[in-house]
Amino acid sequence: MNRPSIVETSRIRVSIVIIDDNDLNLELLTTALQQESVSIFSTQYPNEGLDLIFREHPQIVITDLKMPNVDGLEIPDRVVAFDPSIDVFLTTGHHSSESAVDAIRRGAADYLNNPVLLWFCGNASRDGGTGSTARA
Repeated sequence: MNRPSIVETSRIRVSIVIIDDNDLNLELLTTALQQESVSIFSTQYPNEGLDLIFREHPQIVITDLKMPNVDGLEIPDRVVAFDPSIDVFLTTGHHSSESAVDAIRRGAADYLNNPVLLWFCGNASRDGGTGSTARA
């Protein structure tokens, strides 16, 4: 039986789609997650973000909860319907316990306050999202 060598497994790529209407948050996350084994697709526009998700089929989606003209919880709803194995992380500067519980119930892997902790970003991109909470 052939086992992958260390060299072959180091070529595994993680793809991430980031959706945030805030330029600064988008740049911060993109910069924090940038590494050789990570492909990042980012946009300020939720509909464009959904198109990226459906086209690129990422392992991880990071999206803002509060964006103009869209309910931020619509993104995890649509992603989970498309592929429940994609980890969706919601970020927000408007934290509430109700929205956090609702996000997790609707399929989000986690709910994070802005500014997102950079150590989290590094861990999520290294494990390809596999370390997140299992969804029912």
